[in-house]
Amino acid sequence: MKTLPLFLALGLSATMLSQTSWAIPLEVLPTIDSSPSSGNELLQAAQTKIEAGDFKGALIEYNKAIATDGKSAAAYYGRGWLKTEKLNNDKGALADYSKAIALNPKFFEAYNSRGILNHRKLNRPNDALRDYTKAIALNPKSHVTFVVRGILKADKLNDTKGAMSDYNKAIALEPSYAPSYNFRALLKKNQLDDTKGALADYNKAIELEPEYAEAFNNRGILKKNKLNDPAGAMVDYTTAININPKFAKAYYNRALLRRTMLKDKKGAIEDFRKAAQLYKQQGEKSMADKAIEQLTEMGAKA
Repeated sequence: MKTLPLFLALGLSATMLSQTSWAIPLEVLPTIDSSPSSGNELLQAAQTKIEAGDFKGALIEYNKAIATDGKSAAAYYGRGWLKTEKLNNDKGALADYSKAIALNPKFFEAYNSRGILNHRKLNRPNDALRDYTKAIALNPKSHVTFVVRGILKADKLNDTKGAMSDYNKAIALEPSYAPSYNFRALLKKNQLDDTKGALADYNKAIELEPEYAEAFNNRGILKKNKLNDPAGAMVDYTTAININPKFAKAYYNRALLRRTMLKDKKGAIEDFRKAAQLYKQQGEKSMADKAIEQLTEMGAKA
């Protein structure tokens, strides 16, 4: 029986710790049964439309699938993902994830995704913790779920010991997963004041994933703020930007470095302007305002 991956790439993006971007790709790939049936054909049609960027069309297909088979946990799950990730309907997504779980109490991906929704968008940390913990009970080898539960513990629950335990477990399960090292480094830097350990983890994350812009940006922060290595920080920020030219935070951090340590006013102005532009495009008004405020202090126009 062939299975198809349901299109899913969840991203956590929040200022969970100062000067830190917590974007993380999560390889949480639920599957749908593709054996012939009208319901499965509708799910496949929805997936195809998601991949083509036709999100309203995908919603119509999910609605049809649910009308055809009201007990399809996969249909509710897929519609929930679509609502939160593409249609800005988090309340509807929560209802759909919950329905999927009610229909299939062993639906690991639904618990995992509902946990991410509760954590990332609904600010319900205790509910998120319960969902992540249930997901881990269903799939104890899910290293990614240990990572996101660790982020939750570090960010919302003030549980440094628990976060460290989760990151360590994720690494034990999958030593080649770069984000585990990146987030453990953040914990070591921001909450344990372990600069040496943080640097080692950032280095490992970059060794495993040489195109990991987040890790380069975070290592640049460490070099600037903890290691008094402005040249090294400059290289890391610039590398992050080269990997991801739309990485607003890296431009902002490089601008701060140029303004405060390198005394490069012209370069700082250019970077603050670019950061403000990108933040506006990405809907992060408060950060755009901070970049503009820096420009104003320097006597420059946005």
